[in-house]
Amino acid sequence: MSKFNSAHNQELLTGIAKLLEYKNYNLALQGLETFFQNNTESNTKEYLYARVLLLDAYLYNGRFDKAINLCQELSNSKHQTTQILAQYYLAEIFPEAKPTTQKASLNSTKSSLTPTQETDLINTGYEAITNTRISHKQ
Repeated sequence: MSKFNSAHNQELLTGIAKLLEYKNYNLALQGLETFFQNNTESNTKEYLYARVLLLDAYLYNGRFDKAINLCQELSNSKHQTTQILAQYYLAEIFPEAKPTTQKASLNSTKSSLTPTQETDLINTGYEAITNTRISHKQ
């Protein structure tokens, strides 16, 4: 099977985000599996975004062990935003493990978000990353 191009990846990931928004978690997991089978380059914005969507899918499906493992993996990312997201999700899984006051206030603010709002927030971040990279190339 050939690799997907960036435009196809963006379309696929947008569709997966919508599946998560509409609580179709199993289909979202299947879409993510397809994405990872066709995209092995782990240093792209689409790949990192897909990992965050995978984290959401694991959490919504109650696969906390896989979510924790993925959080630990993402915590070692060279991208600070990815590290912060991983720490946020770990704090959501283990609310008692809020190490700093700053994180506690961040989590208390974000914990009131609905899954739709969380997906919108992730999409906004993804669009910001995409637009930043495009403007840097020009």
